Amino acid sequence: MACPAGTRGNGIGATKCVACSVGEHQPSSGQSACFACPAGTHGVISFDSNSSSSSSSGGRMMPSCVLCSPGTASNVTGLKNATCDACAPGFSSPAVGSHQCKLCGGGQYQPSSGGVACFECDVGRHAPPRLVPSVSASSCLACSSGRFAPSTGSPFCSVCDGGKYQPYAGQPGACHALSREVVNIIIIIILD
Repeated sequence: MACPAGTRGNGIGATKCVACSVGEHQPSSGQSACFACPAGTHGVISFDSNSSSSSSSGGRMMPSCVLCSPGTASNVTGLKNATCDACAPGFSSPAVGSHQCKLCGGGQYQPSSGGVACFECDVGRHAPPRLVPSVSASSCLACSSGRFAPSTGSPFCSVCDGGKYQPYAGQPGACHALSREVVNIIIIIILD
């Protein structure tokens, strides 16, 4: 017996076709087994109006696998949920069909569940790479005086080059050249 796609025969010498379960699929006809939906997908039951076999309305319900949406992931095969799992705060998943959510890197954070991308720390702030998720903008720390972060998403602050300074913490700009007056004040302070 040639069972249609979305079903399988009920054993050797099949006399009956059995629908695949949610979380399984069978894209071909005449098969004896269904396959678990792969990681990065979830199982759904959809109406196949093109099917010649079955319901009085001219179609049948057919299990299939759907790719996980951005902001979600699944590392489980045969997932029977209606959707994949939303990424936790501090993680993101920009692509469809993700197997796992990615921890936001240094200079980044994600405050919400289901994040498609991580936000970047502002200029003048940094967030070192961590093993724990960065879940708010407060994880972006101001660079201390004498240091700067010239671009968004900086994991570290840079030290001012010799002959330059940055007198304030969290400044967006780079370091300034020392003026003759400032050099004289520093020398006086050191000598006192």
